[in-house]
Amino acid sequence: MSFDAFAALATLAQAGAQIGTGISAKNAADDQARIARALAVQAAEDELRKGRRLAGTQRAAFAKGGVLIDEGTPLDVLAQTAADAETNALRAAFAFEQQAEDLESKGKVAKTQGILGAAGTILGQAETFRDVASSFTLPMNRSEILPAHLKATS
Repeated sequence: MSFDAFAALATLAQAGAQIGTGISAKNAADDQARIARALAVQAAEDELRKGRRLAGTQRAAFAKGGVLIDEGTPLDVLAQTAADAETNALRAAFAFEQQAEDLESKGKVAKTQGILGAAGTILGQAETFRDVASSFTLPMNRSEILPAHLKATS
């Protein structure tokens, strides 16, 4: 095997490695994005739980003071507490969702870079591939392919 053939094989191996690295980076980013989304759910649930705990504390304080909570200011306070908890839950979830989308985007970029890097590697060695390809000669007719004992004798 000629030096050019080895060079061509090495180029293909390098290109394959670049693609593999890009795919691995994308898969890792996708895994991290799944984790971020799971954390988004957990963070939202935590915020809602904190809001319910605060509302419970407020109800207990109103009850201890003899205040009715089904109308007026106490009801407004409890409603605002619930609204604040919902807003905090959405903010927490949104932050993790943004992180997940950023990770997915970076993963796609890494995969694309791997593919483009491989293409650049192969194109950069186009002359080597041409030299290797030109060293092979294809038979022009069937008689050049057949072994001598199968050729028709005239």
